[in-house]
Amino acid sequence: MKRVLFVCMGNICRSPMAAGLFRKALADRGVDGVEVESTGIAAMDGWTAEPLAQEAVEPFGVDLSGHRARMISEELIRWADSILVMTPQQRDAVVAMVPEATDKVRLLGAYGPDNDPERAVPDPYGGERHALSGLHRGAP
Repeated sequence: MKRVLFVCMGNICRSPMAAGLFRKALADRGVDGVEVESTGIAAMDGWTAEPLAQEAVEPFGVDLSGHRARMISEELIRWADSILVMTPQQRDAVVAMVPEATDKVRLLGAYGPDNDPERAVPDPYGGERHALSGLHRGAP
């Protein structure tokens, strides 16, 4: 069983959206044997996904209504085989918590159209609807 962890700041926009879209992509391709979770560096445990984040992924068949934010932990970091963060600072925070996780932490933006290993996914929290909808299209 492979385990993928998505990490953002509050675990209410980027990481739940990414996890939801990734789960959907796996299901659409009939891929089994992958567990997907999300967490936040400064999450407020129990918060729901941002309403605009929920709205942004609905057209793709992703339902975030049941999502509840949770704070990152050493246990989650150790649980994951692959950790995808949104910013270099989040990568540094994960590695500071569990230094041996260095080789399994990558920026999600590195998988964008330009394959830039340091490309951050900007935080849309408090922004406009277009900022959230652009996340799933690979917008800067």
